[in-house]
Amino acid sequence: MTAGLAIWQLEHPTGGTVAIFAQYGVYLLFTASFIPLGCGMFVPRAGRGLVTAAVAAAVTGYLGTAILRPTALANNPAVLATVGILAGWAVVGLGLLATSSPSPREPSSASRP
Repeated sequence: MTAGLAIWQLEHPTGGTVAIFAQYGVYLLFTASFIPLGCGMFVPRAGRGLVTAAVAAAVTGYLGTAILRPTALANNPAVLATVGILAGWAVVGLGLLATSSPSPREPSSASRP
């Protein structure tokens, strides 16, 4: 029975197999995990709230691209993960730009006694 189902699946791929669902799930898990790991190692200035917003943007980017399918490449989970990760890093970058304090100015020579 199992061999028959496997052969039928190979001859009539429907895209709804357990393996495909698992692959999409693993890529989504990777997308959601990449930003916190990357920020923890390389961007320690990013706070918990910013990282949480970036994860939400990454998951939204992944799922939004998967649901809307703007191109034929949207069927590839690696493309979906790339879109999600780029969206998450964009949120981190914009958040760091918005919260960065301006560099202190050097005192002018007129204020010196």
